[in-house]
Amino acid sequence: MIMSLAAWGDGSLLRIAWPLFVTAIVTDNCRYHDWMRNRLQRISKFGKNYERAYQYRLKMSQIRNAERSKAGAQVGLDSGGLGAFVIWY
Repeated sequence: MIMSLAAWGDGSLLRIAWPLFVTAIVTDNCRYHDWMRNRLQRISKFGKNYERAYQYRLKMSQIRNAERSKAGAQVGLDSGGLGAFVIWY
């Protein structure tokens, strides 16, 4: 469903920003990582909250690629200086 809604353009991506963000963080399916990263990057131009969410996802991806534990990932993100963000749903 997310993939079909995302085909409607960048404005429609804002409607699914929260599920897209959560899916991008929790999925282990490498097949969709680039697709979700690309969509989050596209909506990052709509404001600081979306930009920070995109940066958070990139940082999480780096940590995941380094094969750190979930506890280690949280510590790494807390010290990353990304700032707080809000995504409305």
